[in-house]
Amino acid sequence: MRKVWSEELQTVVAQADTRDYRSRWACFACRTAFVRWRPAADEVRMAICPTCKAPARDMGYLFTPPPRRDQRAWARMQVLADHGIRFHRTGSVAFINAFLLTDGVGSARALDQAVVRWKKCWRSGGTL
Repeated sequence: MRKVWSEELQTVVAQADTRDYRSRWACFACRTAFVRWRPAADEVRMAICPTCKAPARDMGYLFTPPPRRDQRAWARMQVLADHGIRFHRTGSVAFINAFLLTDGVGSARALDQAVVRWKKCWRSGGTL
């Protein structure tokens, strides 16, 4: 949200602004991350990787990319992206770190199963 002066109302009013922060994008083909402005609501949410020209995904402005050499961590991040889990809020980062990226979830397959289990419990209102 940004504030703009309204001549008609003679006051400052809040105006929705969809480009209020920059977001981190991840390319899983070459394991790189880069920063772009968050797209507007009517724009396509897609960016091209500047390194390899493959499509990249918006992971959120709080996304901390793993080291490029850590292929297992990048595979886990791709599983999160495939399920639509992003790093846009501090609560989502805390949830991802506390429940999805715990010590017991080492592989991408185990993380995929954990996310499916979490989504099933969340939709039914149950507990893990």
